Amino acid sequence: MIDPEHIPKTLEDAVAWIMKRFKDSDLQRILNTENVEFNSNFGMGMRNTWGLWFEVSPLRKHFQERFGLGHADDISSIISNAIWSKIHGVPYDPSDDVESFKRHWERYSCDPMTGETIKHDTPGKCLYCGVQTIVSEHDSPVDYRFYFRCVNESCRIVSRRYKSEQDAINASWKKAK
Repeated sequence: MIDPEHIPKTLEDAVAWIMKRFKDSDLQRILNTENVEFNSNFGMGMRNTWGLWFEVSPLRKHFQERFGLGHADDISSIISNAIWSKIHGVPYDPSDDVESFKRHWERYSCDPMTGETIKHDTPGKCLYCGVQTIVSEHDSPVDYRFYFRCVNESCRIVSRRYKSEQDAINASWKKAK
């Protein structure tokens, strides 16, 4: 069971908590490790130990309020990057990582803080570059989503809408013809 009293409350607390627990041999090993390798091996422990998958995690709440991010992978990655940078004596500003994660989630029409699907008002146009999109139906018995793929080669954004939203859009397109 996860004890909220033993979960760091902020990014800085998480870095300090982990740094205190490293042995010299751990620090030496990390000094000889690439950041990508460090992140992939280290992040799962943080996600599970600190309950980053759960909405009640105080650390997750901190990341939602401070950075607008709520996915456990994003949170553990930022913490890992901060630790790796500290050990290597390199300054770390999480803003580039935060923006990268937000772009990732928005690319799939998901709110980066909650993971929920974002509903859009612009039918048939890419939300990022404004080019007409290609509509393709997805016959899932669970959600009946429609997927829109941008035809702009430099964009290729995919967005989705639920069937009820698409039915309304289709009706408006038929009236326009």
